[in-house]
Amino acid sequence: MHNLPLVPTQKAGRHSLSLGHQRKGYKYMFCPECKSEFRDGIKKCPECMVGLIEELPKEPKPEYVDYEEILATNNPADVAFLKSILDSEEITYFFKGENFQNVQPLVDTARLMIRTDQVEIAKELIKDLKLSYMGINVDKESTSE
Repeated sequence: MHNLPLVPTQKAGRHSLSLGHQRKGYKYMFCPECKSEFRDGIKKCPECMVGLIEELPKEPKPEYVDYEEILATNNPADVAFLKSILDSEEITYFFKGENFQNVQPLVDTARLMIRTDQVEIAKELIKDLKLSYMGINVDKESTSE
C-alpha cells in the first residue's frame, strides 16, 4: 500500500481530500471555517489559521420561505434603485425575471418578490418613490383609487 500524502484541494466550492476517499485507519480533522479536510496530525488550517476540529457541525436544513409580488417594472434603473433601498433595510427579496429583460425588453417585466413577513415594511419603504413611468404596478388595491 502506497503512503501518499493527503493534501486539501478545492472542489466544487468545498475542500476535499485529493485521493477522493478516506483510507481505513486514518483519522481526519476539519477546519471549522473553510470546511477543509486534513489527515490527523495537522493541528491548524494553513489558510484560515484556526484550530482544526474532529467533526463538522451539521448544517441546518434550509427553511422554506414564501414570497409575494408587490411590483413589476421594465426599467433596469428602477430595479437597481429598489435593490439599494431594500438592501439598506435588510429586506429579503428577489426580482423574478430580472435577467429576461435583456432577452425581451419591454415584454418580460422584472417582478419584485418580497418575503411575505416583510411585505408591509417593503410597501411602506417604496410607497412614495417616484419610479419610472414604464410598467409600474406597485399595489393592485391602490391602482383602483
